[in-house]
Amino acid sequence: MQTPSKRSLTDRPEGRSLTSCLVDFDVTVQQALQKLRTPLLDGVMVALTALGDAAVVLPLLIAAVARFVWHRLRQTSLSWLLAAGMAELLVKV
Repeated sequence: MQTPSKRSLTDRPEGRSLTSCLVDFDVTVQQALQKLRTPLLDGVMVALTALGDAAVVLPLLIAAVARFVWHRLRQTSLSWLLAAGMAELLVKV
């Protein structure tokens, strides 16, 4: 009796590029999420998405860094600034 071969995450059908497989996966997930849409949940998701806007994040970051500096936690404040800066950079790329 033969044992089934194990497939890895990088296995893909012959002749298909990894990009093509990822696009197909992305479309499948997007279509599944579209089926779950309701007016109530749309409003909730828009509100949650707005929490990531610069108008919300920047004042919170400034307040946190100011508090860290006030309590002489300079390494912590620098790490928060570095993390926020790298996150912004990666989002733009």
